[in-house]
Amino acid sequence: MGTVPEAYYEFVMHYSPYFYVIATAMAQDPPAGQKNVTVRDGSKFRVGYPVEIKDDAHSEWNKVAAINGNVLTMETNLQHTYYVNKNGRVEGPDPAFGRGAFPAAFAIDFLYEAYSSKQFESCKTEILAKITELADFILTQQCTNNTKKAYGGFKNSENGTEYWSIDAGRCIPPLLKAYKLTNNADYLNAAKLAGATFLYNMQHKPSELGIHDKYYGGFARYVTINDDWSQPMNVEDLYDFIGLKMLAETYDTANKTLYETMMADAVDFLRDGFESLWLYFDPKPSGDGKWHRVGVNETEVYDDPISFALLGLYTYEGWSLTCQRVYNFIQTIRASAQYPAYHPAICWPGYIDVVTRFPACSYYDAVTSGILWRIRAAHDKPSLAFSMQIIEKYQEQFMYWGPKFEDYSP
Repeated sequence: MGTVPEAYYEFVMHYSPYFYVIATAMAQDPPAGQKNVTVRDGSKFRVGYPVEIKDDAHSEWNKVAAINGNVLTMETNLQHTYYVNKNGRVEGPDPAFGRGAFPAAFAIDFLYEAYSSKQFESCKTEILAKITELADFILTQQCTNNTKKAYGGFKNSENGTEYWSIDAGRCIPPLLKAYKLTNNADYLNAAKLAGATFLYNMQHKPSELGIHDKYYGGFARYVTINDDWSQPMNVEDLYDFIGLKMLAETYDTANKTLYETMMADAVDFLRDGFESLWLYFDPKPSGDGKWHRVGVNETEVYDDPISFALLGLYTYEGWSLTCQRVYNFIQTIRASAQYPAYHPAICWPGYIDVVTRFPACSYYDAVTSGILWRIRAAHDKPSLAFSMQIIEKYQEQFMYWGPKFEDYSP
């Protein structure tokens, strides 16, 4: 683990397990030594929200204690005076999305690494406490009703009703990491339930119930708490192999054969679609029995499902021909006349046209710099070095999703 900006660590510690953070402009200059901050839209906040109050000169963390229209009352007095004309704003969780299991899972992945890092040696107690808090939250998102098809899965959001296969794949590894640090068997049992029961059922039940016309080996996209199915099978679920492999090799060896068969069946089906850069297969009888992408002409893919799938398959089978083909194809997509500043070594764009081989949007999906680092560290060191150099220099821009293509010079 390299050196992490303090701002990123604080961001994760304060905001996880919320999905997104948004900024709301101040309407007045709040003076130091008092608790009230007037913003342009108080409806974006909730009592208890963690917030970062900032302008171009200062910033500080606080928590919302009360809301009266557009006036937010903080728990503690402000340390600084903030100014509207200096871009004064209050950042906090986006209430439209709330909290979820998978942002909690990714936060644990980061904090697990930070826990063993010399950089955060003095923070080990608070890191472990946060990991425990997040793992406990993930447990509350798991379906524990064994009469439901979603049994063992995790809700797509705190108020959601969908239980996605990919969210189980995202939650298994951090639960096992939390178990390793705490020895709390609840985390281990939740991970085993998600793998051996939920993901197994997402792979097998659709054909048994007639949701799929036959057994393919892929995982149905999601099932709702009311037992309604979304039948497409996403290539992104190759990422699930990371958790299934951990269970098979270390944490649930009694079911090793089960997990190995699940992964072998999934990769046998998903490999061709992945190599051809499709996003999902829509099986009959409800679907058309074909592979699909997105966009008007189905020439575009989202970069993050492809990146996650690539990492999962790489973890499963190493630097295989499939992994090389997919990585090299996307990595060699270059700037276009429309987007001349795009540089693939930094990270990949949010949308990619895999037919014309150009970026299909105006921004980087900053998360791919993290998804790809392990592969690049072993097989594309120049791109990793350039990516780290750029993101370290422009860390404020890359702290947030979707930085626009610009000339980010080293």
